[in-house]
Amino acid sequence: MTTCEFKVTLETVTPLFLGGSNPRGEPELRAPSFRGAMRFWLRALLGGVIGDDPKKIFEHESQVFGSTEHASPIKLRLQAKREGLKWDEYNPLLHKPDHEVRFRFKGFVPNQSFEIHLLGQNQQAVELAQKALQLLCYLGGLGRRSRRGFGSLQITEGELALTAGTAKELADALKWQINSIRQINSILPSSDVPLPNVPRFPILHPDWAQIKVCCREFKSWEEAIRFVMQKCPQLQKTLL
Repeated sequence: MTTCEFKVTLETVTPLFLGGSNPRGEPELRAPSFRGAMRFWLRALLGGVIGDDPKKIFEHESQVFGSTEHASPIKLRLQAKREGLKWDEYNPLLHKPDHEVRFRFKGFVPNQSFEIHLLGQNQQAVELAQKALQLLCYLGGLGRRSRRGFGSLQITEGELALTAGTAKELADALKWQINSIRQINSILPSSDVPLPNVPRFPILHPDWAQIKVCCREFKSWEEAIRFVMQKCPQLQKTLL
């Protein structure tokens, strides 16, 4: 059978806190961490296409990432440079300058690249895993404090990279990519399922999800995290 493969280069934008077998040891780039985050985004994607039906969503999700009854048809491999990714220790509470921090998190340093490979003999499963990975990079994060801006990743090469010179261009590029991701013709024709009631879990649907693009430019990732967490208290509440 023909093996389908998707390969893309990712770059760390903010410190990435990924623990290994030893929580107090060095951070590790581990495939299970990616699988877990990609499951969340695939569920959010399927919920916006299929509707608020956990049974159907789990059926499609398990065909991509497996279940207790059968293994995943997708192999996920991570490949960094031969010397590996550099790491350092960081203050996880940048938005509280007057707060005495008695602990620091070990994380991979920003602006480092690594490759992620998705392989499988089921083309549809590979494509859905790819879409989940795109959403993880475009809208989410990975590891500890990912809901506070840490663990942000970006796709740096190819047509999936979000390249823009202005906030409007970024918003347009993001909108185009999200619309493309939500087209899953193998499951459902490209039409939004009406969802009159509040969904039971986070989903990517025009009626129940908002994606905001900040118009301000920042000199560093530290400044960006500090600004968002200090100036946007209403955002902090939604991230709890």
